[in-house]
Amino acid sequence: MVRRRLLILSLAAACAVLLGTLSLTPRHDPGALTLAAVYDPYAAAPLRPYGTLRDAVRSGDVLTLQHIAAESDGFLAYRASLELARWRTIDAATRLAYMRRALALRIDDPLARDATRSLDLEAGRIAEDAGQVVAAVAYYRAALPQQAAIDGLMRLEPDRRRIASDLLDARAYQQALDTLGDLPDAEVRARAESALGHSDLALPAYRQWVAQAPNDVSAVSGLAWTLFRLDELDAAERLFEGLSGTNALYGRALIANRRGDIDTAVALLERTGRADYLWLATSLLEGKQRYADAIPLYLTIARGGTSYADDAAYRAYVLADRLGRPEVAAQARALIPADSFFALLLGGRLDVPQASATGAVAPPDAATGASLRLARALAGVHDPDAAVGELLFELRSLGATTDARAPLATTREPDIVAIAQMLQSLHEYRQSVYAARALISAGSRSLEVWRLAYPTAYAQDVERQAASAGVAPVLVWSVMRKESAFSPIAVSRSDAMGLMQVTPPTWDWLGTLQGDPSPADPFDPGANIRYGTYYLGFLLRHFDGDLALAVSSYNRGQGYIGRLFVGPTVHGDLNDLYRAIDSYETREYMQAVLVDVAVYRALYPQYASARP
Repeated sequence: MVRRRLLILSLAAACAVLLGTLSLTPRHDPGALTLAAVYDPYAAAPLRPYGTLRDAVRSGDVLTLQHIAAESDGFLAYRASLELARWRTIDAATRLAYMRRALALRIDDPLARDATRSLDLEAGRIAEDAGQVVAAVAYYRAALPQQAAIDGLMRLEPDRRRIASDLLDARAYQQALDTLGDLPDAEVRARAESALGHSDLALPAYRQWVAQAPNDVSAVSGLAWTLFRLDELDAAERLFEGLSGTNALYGRALIANRRGDIDTAVALLERTGRADYLWLATSLLEGKQRYADAIPLYLTIARGGTSYADDAAYRAYVLADRLGRPEVAAQARALIPADSFFALLLGGRLDVPQASATGAVAPPDAATGASLRLARALAGVHDPDAAVGELLFELRSLGATTDARAPLATTREPDIVAIAQMLQSLHEYRQSVYAARALISAGSRSLEVWRLAYPTAYAQDVERQAASAGVAPVLVWSVMRKESAFSPIAVSRSDAMGLMQVTPPTWDWLGTLQGDPSPADPFDPGANIRYGTYYLGFLLRHFDGDLALAVSSYNRGQGYIGRLFVGPTVHGDLNDLYRAIDSYETREYMQAVLVDVAVYRALYPQYASARP
């Protein structure tokens, strides 16, 4: 039997030599040759174009790469353009042209801030090498506040005041002041010091700015607010009275409130017509226990159709019920949106496709089918980035990505679903979820679409970590969906990182609690899920399993939420907590996550019984 196998292998090797498929490749010992019969999947459709790209890269065939880069607006052209942009053997001007081509083709995602800035920084360096200073400065400006971008501006931009202004726009306030030094620029100095909370230092700068530009509304308004913060109320009021618009009315209202004149403050806030300022007016009235006076304002907000509407309707309902006014309570309840968190509190049901529903799914069309076959082939040769890239470019052509350049092709729902399903099989959730949400907004009732919009992302990691932390998997997915839209590279303006958006100090603390010798990589999906899920479990234990308290704390911190809950305003009443949380972001966050928990439980019955 052994001799027979050797004979077969020998015949196979001989055939391989005759057919030209034998690879004689030097390995670790240059004097030794290794025989290996090689099948090249790139030599046949659908991977042949990628094989051409690979061979051109290996041989340094610039002309072929340039042809590929110009041949289409597809992902292969993007990859070829980026390859050419990074070849230092090509002159810098040509490299810059291809970097521009790559930037124009790429899928632009507002959550991928770091990746976008890195590409802009790379483009700036190429432009600088090419001697194209104006272009380099523009790219470095876009890459702020990365330190390398600041360094690039320092090299190329002779006007330090302009650099300081750029840093101000990038919210690098202290760096803006450091760059400005002793140069005169009242506007930059005033705005930077104010943003840093240095009202005493901002005041002389604002006064200088107003002296230079007495009709500049931003300067006068900034001075008025700085005086207010320094408790110079008379001077601030005179400036606000000379201004028009809601900002001035708001400033005057705060001055009236600080003086104890609640009625004037409420009247001024009402004049703004803005939901957030009306919400503040109700806070002032409730602070004086004038609940009956607050109800009409809540009803006004509830009818306004803003994101405050559901909060206001529910609060009007709670207050009217406490005051024994059932007709007003019924009026308020009728204004609560059916898909809101507060409707669920009152026993409502979400309008979600039933998980038991079945139906035939139409097959994708020929073009989409070809894209799917190509993506499968690319995944099969261990090039998942290209597989995802090809699918994303096809999805964009259907108007279903964050940078879609055409209207959403709702008539192509089966194609969008097929692409999104394959993307999620490759662990791409950000754009695929976005596509499904777009279809839902357009009216889709397909169970497949809804499950794509609410995916069980990274299921093995989530289920394992959820079991370890004593957390329902649906809660982890709901937090992940709200925090990062399932983008593992997401970075917020507060530097929260990864899938579950943990800030650096909390990340380090969680690593210590879990006994890690050093903190894990926050951009590793598995690690981020472990840390975030552990934190959810910690919060649930801290608050005896209360989801509203735990989820609010995940966003705002357990110290603040805990003190508020047991404090004199809330007295342990969740209905009062929903109103008393002073951060709009935290209120909306908590409600969105808990609604998503309910949606997940409806879409995936296998997780419905998991508590909390």
